[in-house]
Amino acid sequence: MSEIAREVDSTLVFLIAFCTVILVGVAVAMFAMVFKYHRSKSPTTKQIHSHTGLEVAWTVVPFILCIGLFFVGYEGFKAMRTPPADAMQITVTAQRWFWSFTYPDSGITTGELTIPVNRSVKLNIRTDDNEVLHSLYIPAFRVKEDAVPGLDTYIWLHPDQTGTFNIFCAEFCGKDHSKMITTLHVVEQDEYDAWLDKQVAEYYRPVEATLAMSDDPEVLAGYDGDKLFTKYCASCHGAGGEGGGPYKARDFRSIEGWKQGTKKTDVFKTISTGIPGTEMRSFAHLPVRERLALMRKITSFHPDRQQPTVEDIAVLKAAFPELDPTRAVQIPKPNMPIDEAMKQVVEEGQVP
Repeated sequence: MSEIAREVDSTLVFLIAFCTVILVGVAVAMFAMVFKYHRSKSPTTKQIHSHTGLEVAWTVVPFILCIGLFFVGYEGFKAMRTPPADAMQITVTAQRWFWSFTYPDSGITTGELTIPVNRSVKLNIRTDDNEVLHSLYIPAFRVKEDAVPGLDTYIWLHPDQTGTFNIFCAEFCGKDHSKMITTLHVVEQDEYDAWLDKQVAEYYRPVEATLAMSDDPEVLAGYDGDKLFTKYCASCHGAGGEGGGPYKARDFRSIEGWKQGTKKTDVFKTISTGIPGTEMRSFAHLPVRERLALMRKITSFHPDRQQPTVEDIAVLKAAFPELDPTRAVQIPKPNMPIDEAMKQVVEEGQVP
C-alpha cells in the first residue's frame, strides 16, 4: 500500500457516502410527495407555472456540489501526477504480451519489478510504435496508466510496506492479453541493494562466443529455454514452433525462407536485433544467456541446419561484446540522489 492508495480509497468511500446521502434524500422526498399529494388527500392538482427561488436552488446547489466534488478528486489527481524530484526512475516497456522493466542507473532489464520500500519510484511507461495499446495496472497501489504507441506516460509509487503484488494489463491487447501478468516485489533497501548487485553481475557476465554456439549444457546452466520460449515466443510462434497465426509467424520446424539466415549465429542476431518492418521485435534487453537459451530452443525445432563457421563467430563477437570476454562491457554508473550529490560536493570543498 501507499499514501496515494489510501487517499484513493478514502475518496471513494467519501463519494459513496455522499451519493448515498443524496439517494436517501431524493427517495425520502419522493415518497413524502407521493404520500402528501396522493389523490385521496389532494383530489385536485394545483398548477404551478414558475418558482424563481426553487429554480435557482436546483441550479446553484447541484453546481456547488459538483464543484466541491471536482476539487475533492482534483487534489488526489494532482498528487498522483506529481512525483518527487528525487524519485527513482524505472522504464516500463509494454510488448505483446509481457512487461519488461529497465533500471537506467544499472542498465539491466528484468521481467518482474523489484523496488525498495519507503522510496518514491517513477515508472516511465513506453511501447513501440508498431505496438497496440496496453495499460499498466497495479491494483494494490490503485494506479493505472495506458502504454500508448508514440507517447511516453508515467505513474509513481511510494510503497510503505514490503510484499509481493500483481501487475496486470488493463487494456485488451490481443489473444494473450490475459497472460500479460507479472509481479511487483517491494523489499527492504539492503535486500534491494543485494538483489541489484546480483542482477548486474549476472546481466553483464560475458559468454565466450564459441562456447555460446556449442551445445555445452554447462554454459547455460540455470537457464530454462522452454520457459523462456513459452514466455517470449510461443504466443506468436506456437508452443511447438509451428508459427502461423494472426501474425504469420515463422515456422521454426522449417529452414526455408528465413530472412536473416538459419545458423545459430543468425538466430542469435535476429533475437538481439529483431527484423525491422515486421512484428519480430528486438529482445536485446534480455541478458545474453537468456537470448542464448532462446537461440538453442529455436534451433532445436530443426537441428539439421548449417553450423556457424569460425568467420561467423568472429563477426558475431565483433557485433556483440557480451560474447567476447576479452572486451570490457561498460556497466553504467548509478546516478547519485541529488541530496547526496550536493552533500558530497560541499564536503569536497567545491562549493564555498
